[in-house]
Amino acid sequence: MATFLLVHGGLHGGWCWETIVPLLEADGHRVIAPDLPGVKGEVPAAEVTLQAYADAQLALARDAGEPVIAVPHSLGGRSVSLAAEQQPELFRALIYVTALVPEIAGSPPSFIPAEDNIIGSGFYPVAGGAAVMSSEASARAGFYSDCPEPAIAAAFARLVPQPLGPMADPVELTAERWGSVPRHYVLTLNDMTIPLAGQRAMATAHPGAVLHELPSGHSPFITHPRELADILEAVAAAA
Repeated sequence: MATFLLVHGGLHGGWCWETIVPLLEADGHRVIAPDLPGVKGEVPAAEVTLQAYADAQLALARDAGEPVIAVPHSLGGRSVSLAAEQQPELFRALIYVTALVPEIAGSPPSFIPAEDNIIGSGFYPVAGGAAVMSSEASARAGFYSDCPEPAIAAAFARLVPQPLGPMADPVELTAERWGSVPRHYVLTLNDMTIPLAGQRAMATAHPGAVLHELPSGHSPFITHPRELADILEAVAAAA
């Protein structure tokens, strides 16, 4: 059995894993799916940093009492990578689910999508410019391109502004620390937010990652929960 730390992506919260959590728990795993700092508005957007995200994850990993399997989605890949770089001994494995993987040499403060990106083109500033929100049209076309209508409406209603700090703060990784943690990458083949070519480039930029595939868009926790849970459990069994 394993302890999974499920880390949501930008604009989302721990709720996005709600179909995955019971599947894993039914098989005897422990699952932690937190809201990252700022999701509930308890911290002003201007004060939310990438390090704050990493600190929250490290605290949960320490409290787990055993190394955790971290599963970041999308933007969550940046903070999970930073946490694993800082305390790799707390992590049994990392499973990136169509998630951002920073460069070993350090990633520049540039993950604000280009204008031609479906999600990026729909972002608009909020909180005095300290955060962004997505238009419904962009969220539908990017985050939820293959989701059924009731799920799209329910998910969009729960989106919250995304502070810019965790999107822009630089990450410096090393092969000796972050690279020492076993890594997996779940490629979502029909993703409209992080296209497959970009996912594959990030997943293979550093040797050692094991690749998995799902025939889904950007939100496999909605469209393919059983298949995603099976991948997570297979990694746990082999770790």
